[in-house]
Amino acid sequence: MQAAALMIEGWADDDLIRRIDPALFQFHLWAITEHYATRMSEVRYMLEMGEDTALDVDHIVNEMTEFVLGGIGLSSGE
Repeated sequence: MQAAALMIEGWADDDLIRRIDPALFQFHLWAITEHYATRMSEVRYMLEMGEDTALDVDHIVNEMTEFVLGGIGLSSGE
């Protein structure tokens, strides 16, 4: 975690991303991905989807990517 924090701080120092708390940023990424990995039944319930309905994984990944990149001052370009 410390090595990643130093890398994230370096990106901010080089003005590649906006300055953020690198530890919290890593926790946020973990929380987002962990939620989908461990709480799929709740996701399906909140989206009013049956267990047999396929999730649009590409849509979820695109939304998460835009959310994270936007938060650090970037865009995926999509």
